[in-house]
This record gives sequence, structure tokens and C-alpha cells, in this order.
Amino acid sequence: NTPAMNVHHPELQNALLTAAQDAGADVMRAARVCALEPGAPVWVSIEAGARTRRLRARLAVIADGRSSRLRRELAVPISATASAMRVAGVLVSGVPCPEAAISAFYPATFGALAALFPLPGDRARIYFAYHRALALPSYAGSDALAALFERCTWAGMPSHWLEHARAIGPLATIDTTFAAPRSAALPGGIAFIGDAAGNVDPTFGCGLSLALRDARCLAECLARDGDVSVATADYARQRATYHRALRRIEGWLTRVLYETGPGADALRASALPRVDELGVDVIGAGPDSPCDDETERRIFGSDSQDRLSARSL
Repeated sequence: NTPAMNVHHPELQNALLTAAQDAGADVMRAARVCALEPGAPVWVSIEAGARTRRLRARLAVIADGRSSRLRRELAVPISATASAMRVAGVLVSGVPCPEAAISAFYPATFGALAALFPLPGDRARIYFAYHRALALPSYAGSDALAALFERCTWAGMPSHWLEHARAIGPLATIDTTFAAPRSAALPGGIAFIGDAAGNVDPTFGCGLSLALRDARCLAECLARDGDVSVATADYARQRATYHRALRRIEGWLTRVLYETGPGADALRASALPRVDELGVDVIGAGPDSPCDDETERRIFGSDSQDRLSARSL
């Protein structure tokens, strides 16, 4: 009976920036970091219109997304693997859906998910997530809107919800690559948060939660340790732990919810009750869900034990 918080990301970003500004932060909009020099201190050059400012700081925190430009310019080594999932999404209006509930629909064969997130002002976000094995097309642009709605209806979304829906934002499909630096902190006063520190699968909707947790964790480390190098190293260790846990849980749920075929159906019949019994809940508990080897063995049985044995060898 724990409620979910559903908020449009740009509106939350604006509220947080306003709160930071009210608290005394210097917020620069329409600005671009054009140079970053690690060290003690860190030097950051920022372009804003025709003006360039060069600022010094004890710590530079980079939060520029899963395709982080600054991470590339700093030549940070990353590990990268492709996701088994794809996610199409669009912002719409004119959908007569429940206003106080997130609605999610799985087709009888699983392998896909249609989800609707209501927003104030007669708006909603519609997503269609699907396994690559289904070999469905990429949905992008206004010409693909009808096909996306057809797939959402196929997954179980009521067709009358979509009869008068119109797009008020771009329709696009995300092909996720999981990319993570070796550490969320670098020598010379550099730390990454959010997707730049290592992203998760948007199918499960944990990206914003992870970014907020990163910000809290880093702030607590700085408040406790004082020394920037000690604090960022502590943050990097904690971040690696909960990011690894979240990715592992997402991998389990991808197998259970999105693989298709008779073998996958048999796995679901046995694994779904165990997922519920063990309290594995990526939306409600995220990386604080049970995610150890014993939990994996109890969910997947002998198949998991075989894979664990192979891993130990």
C-alpha cells in the first residue's frame, strides 16, 4: 500500500533548479561546459551566450546523461553492453484514463509492456517496451503513432483510451546500451551521478530514482567525510554496490517478464510467485530488494544453480 510518485521529468528538473537557486546556488541556463580540467582545484570553463566563465572548485559533479559528452572528453574507460529491451515513448493529451493510477498491461504471451502515466493538464506519458526477440520495428515520428497505439491495444490497453489521443511531444524509441565507467569518481575532484555514472534499463523506470539516490549519497559522504577525495571514493564504492544490485534485479525480471516461448512460460509459472514471496520489487525497493545468489537460486531453481556454478569456475 505504498503510493508511487509520478512526475513529469522536465517539471521536476525545473522545480529542483528553482529550489537550488532559492538556496543560494548560481544557476546558469542555456550554458555549456566547454572545458574541464581535473586537479586541486578543478577548473571548469562555461560558455553562456557570448560570455565564457572560468570557475574553480574542489569538486565537479558531472550529470550529463548515459551518453555523457564530458565522460568521453575526459577519456574515461567504460564497460558497455546492449540491452535485450527497447522502449518507445510519447507524451499525449486527450486520454480518458484513471488520473490517480499508473496503468500497466502485459499481453498474454508476455515479451512486452504497455504503460500509461497520467499527468496534470489532460496529459499522459505512454510507453511500449518490448524484447528484441519479438523483431518489432522502431517507433519514431508522427507517422508511427498509429502503429504504436495498435501495439498498446494488443498488449491490453483499452482501445477507447487512445481513440482521441494526440501526440504533444516527439515519439521515439530508445535502444539502450548499458555503459558505466570503472568508478563513479575520478582523481582530481571529478564525480559522476545519474546515468553518466552508469545507467539502468528504462524499461523498469529507475533512472530518475537512481539519479536522486546518487545525489543524496554523494551529499551525505561529503557532509560526513569533509575531504573531497575520501568522500568521493566512499560514494563510488556505495554507488557501485547499489548500481550492480539494480542491474542484477533488472536482469532477473527481464528473464521472467520479457522472454517468450514455452520455456519462458514454464519459468514464469514457477518464478513469479517466488519473486513476490521473496520481496523482489524493483519499483518499490529498487537495489534494496534481495539480490544475492541465494535469492537468485530460489527464483530460478536448478537453472540458476547451474549458472552460479559456472560463474564460480
